[in-house]
Amino acid sequence: MIHSVIVRPGFAVVCGALAIGGGSEVSPAHLHSVLSSRGSQPTSALEECVELVAGQPVPAAAATTVGQICLETHEGNVVVRFRAAQGWSFTETQLAVASALEGIPRAEAGIPIIGRFPRRTAHTPVVKEFTYSIPLAELGVSPGEEVIVAAHASVVNTTGVEEGGWGRGERFTPRGNPATYFSYTITGG
Repeated sequence: MIHSVIVRPGFAVVCGALAIGGGSEVSPAHLHSVLSSRGSQPTSALEECVELVAGQPVPAAAATTVGQICLETHEGNVVVRFRAAQGWSFTETQLAVASALEGIPRAEAGIPIIGRFPRRTAHTPVVKEFTYSIPLAELGVSPGEEVIVAAHASVVNTTGVEEGGWGRGERFTPRGNPATYFSYTITGG
């Protein structure tokens, strides 16, 4: 049984029975619709998800949600799942996770260089989901500490339209390039 849901813009974390309002229990179907309306559908009790958006993330109305990036800590690893939205598939995924923003490969202007991200995969044929697992020891972090995540994907929809998308978060640069990053707190998993 789900005990609580923490929802903030772009994030949803499911932690254990959900009560809304006067303490009434919420059905799994209602919970799914609440999470779906926010673009996040965790599949485990410890998973956090952000939207994968194509186009300019600011203003939000200019962005198209093409999937989600979900993270969890499992058996000493940060597990990062790229999930395509209905009608979209991944042609490439690129991921950089670091203990500080300085650990993300970037050009002098601050724009990330996805070709230098330590985890990159071309997907032929295209895929709907792809997972990376990164040992905490490799990142030099422990439970309770935060990591910076830069997640990019090239996607194609069923009509052949191709887009590039980033995990919704803070922009690397104030204007121009739409590249973004977000943080994730390592759990005890």
